[in-house]
Amino acid sequence: MKTPLVHVGAGTLASRSVAAPLRLRVDALATKGRVRLDFRQVAAVSPSFADELFGVLVRAHGIEWIFERLLLVGATDSVLRDIAFALTERQRGFSEDHRAQ
Repeated sequence: MKTPLVHVGAGTLASRSVAAPLRLRVDALATKGRVRLDFRQVAAVSPSFADELFGVLVRAHGIEWIFERLLLVGATDSVLRDIAFALTERQRGFSEDHRAQ
């Protein structure tokens, strides 16, 4: 089976409202296997975009799921840093939630 490629967008992606429908699409595809996210035309992402796309998925599935299912293509170092920050912040919340149970 071919790994689906999802074009994330172009330019600066800066809102939860842009990320939310993308997250829903990625989540649905990733339940079936790996998904490639194409960041080649993305110059920057805002913290809110990164959190809505990646942070919400971490909260729902855990960080391991992200690493197993999502492949980022063509992301700049700056975009990767913003995504890593969102992952780290949500992972802290995910871990705290699961310790409390």
